Amino acid sequence: MNKSVFIVTALAMALTACSAGRIGDKGFSPVLVTPPDGNRPNLFIKDDAYIIVDQDPIYVAADPASITWALADNSSYYFANNNAVSIPNPPRPNRFQCQTIGTPAKLITCTYDKEHKKKYIYSITVTDGIHTVTSDPSIVNP
Repeated sequence: MNKSVFIVTALAMALTACSAGRIGDKGFSPVLVTPPDGNRPNLFIKDDAYIIVDQDPIYVAADPASITWALADNSSYYFANNNAVSIPNPPRPNRFQCQTIGTPAKLITCTYDKEHKKKYIYSITVTDGIHTVTSDPSIVNP
């Protein structure tokens, strides 16, 4: 009986912690939270008005530079075209180009010639066919 109670309690605590990876007021658990990957940021849409990038700025370690942004597979939002991610103002990296993946496109991969110690302000636009949401975070080449 005591063993069953312990197992149920431990399981309940583990499932609760998994929802956010937070442990009370101790911070988050690196065992439960996936660290950011500068080449694979995730996007979340909040209130049909805001794009939340799971990392900002994005630090791109790969050379040549390649970044694949992803929307949740169950989201109604998608990338409408290859221009859904853009770098509208100088400085712009050489040969910046993007390609949507999937139908509807839940992924978009952008590549460019990497120059070290450069920072780029980019724009992301997604739509669900009714709402269009745009954000302007940044990319850093360390």
